[in-house]
Amino acid sequence: MDAGIGMLTAMLMVMAHGFDGEGTWQAISTSLACETNSEGLTYTRKQTGIDLATCKSNCETSAIRCTAIDFIESGGECNYWNMPCSTPAEANGVSYKFLAT
Repeated sequence: MDAGIGMLTAMLMVMAHGFDGEGTWQAISTSLACETNSEGLTYTRKQTGIDLATCKSNCETSAIRCTAIDFIESGGECNYWNMPCSTPAEANGVSYKFLAT
């Protein structure tokens, strides 16, 4: 499946099912974050001083309304994304997309 179609499908699933936290997290990369990517995407919100579990949990709420996250552990930095990237290039981070069920 084309990566762009997969990302669009993930985003549409979250939108269709709402942001009720029902779904699973899938790693985009376990060593790179999307803060730097070749697609020209930018995150919509940044939060610092939190852990990965809180970052994921916040994304699942209707207040944040995101479909993907980056997490940089060294600063407890979480980036929230409206659309997941497929080409993460920022070292020292991880990136995940939320797949609603």
